[in-house]
Amino acid sequence: MAPSAAVLVGLLSVPLGYFATTYGPPIARGLTVFGITRTPVAGVYESVVTIEGTRICEDLSYHADSGLIFTACEDSLESRLGWFPPLALFDTEAYKKSKGGLFYIDPETQKAEQINIVKYSEPFVTHGIDVVTDTTWDNTDGSQAVYIVAVNHLANPAYLSALANNASTAGIDKARSQLEVFHYIIGSSIAQHVRSVWDPLITTPNDVIALKSSRPATELLVTNDHFHREGHWRTVEDLWFGAAWTSTVYLRTKPGVEEGGVTASLATGLLHNNNGIGHGRPGTNEIAITSCASGRLRLGTVVSTKANKGAKTVNFTDTVELDSVIDNPSFFSDPYGDLSGWVLPGLSRAADLAKTIGDPKGVNPAIVWLARHDQSTNTWSKRVLFEDDGSRIRSASGAVLVATNPKKEGAVKRTGWLYVTGFVSSSVIAVKVDLE
Repeated sequence: MAPSAAVLVGLLSVPLGYFATTYGPPIARGLTVFGITRTPVAGVYESVVTIEGTRICEDLSYHADSGLIFTACEDSLESRLGWFPPLALFDTEAYKKSKGGLFYIDPETQKAEQINIVKYSEPFVTHGIDVVTDTTWDNTDGSQAVYIVAVNHLANPAYLSALANNASTAGIDKARSQLEVFHYIIGSSIAQHVRSVWDPLITTPNDVIALKSSRPATELLVTNDHFHREGHWRTVEDLWFGAAWTSTVYLRTKPGVEEGGVTASLATGLLHNNNGIGHGRPGTNEIAITSCASGRLRLGTVVSTKANKGAKTVNFTDTVELDSVIDNPSFFSDPYGDLSGWVLPGLSRAADLAKTIGDPKGVNPAIVWLARHDQSTNTWSKRVLFEDDGSRIRSASGAVLVATNPKKEGAVKRTGWLYVTGFVSSSVIAVKVDLE
């Protein structure tokens, strides 16, 4: 005897209801974050300035003491689209042509200057960057100095050797990424390479910050953005928000040592798609780490206990969800009022990245958020500071906000200059945005 329609509906309602309740919200969240239902928008802004000479700069770091913005850039789109392990691009011929460099941007002139690197001759495949004041520098003459720490995606010598000898490369990692530490005197034309930093825990580094220390740039936090370096499981990591397989690593280097002398330990538990990392409010141990593919901003503090022999860990205190993928976070500290918050760049249509990334003429629409915390209500406001359909800039992975002086501007509304860059952008752009 065939069951009635009412019985079938009753039998199906339980599993369908369970499916909708259990999987509906994460599926809807994924559609939102990857921008599948979003139409890219070319925002209208008072002024947009192209910063000449800044090609393919993945990250930006604002140094408040000097008022300068530092970045690490590639010299050509060809090399970026050929060899870039963070996007599983492993063309060794392109790797041989990679010539990354350091730059600073002066917000007063909105011009960039390249910093020549000395005492370093290896390839420099750029990614995340951080800049901290050299507090040990003798500044009696009024000069300033900083340490610049940058991710460098080198090829694995064992992999290159196997290729050169027509040997099997099975089981050999193609990249052996590390960190580079430079010392730079503000206003000079050169940065001196201090040392390279590597440890087996550094596997797929994305971004880095230098922690406050009596010896600057000797204590670092670096994010690994994937567990799988390539292949289908790497795609699973991106698409499944439950794939909490990546870590942040604490590194301590021995002062005065150019090689070795590295102590490493895990600073966080496993998270989904660790990506950018940034300093929080000035004078605090606050930091932020983004889970890029799931659009999550994780906030916390850096702590140290006797139990872990001085090694630093991150104590997370809050999580903020944005409606797009988000990359390198930077904290905007408002010098003229109370509009401080987290600046969060990302892609408005991340779903298109797989089909556009190999195309030199591809389009990757960009979006930048400002997330502000209201302490009186303990809630977060999230607004779009900048949005582009890809006509002004291709991708957004780094952004910093520099406030304009309201007295000089004489404007009713507060404004600022937003500097935006992308991992495949032809240049950094500066956009005048409303802050209210």
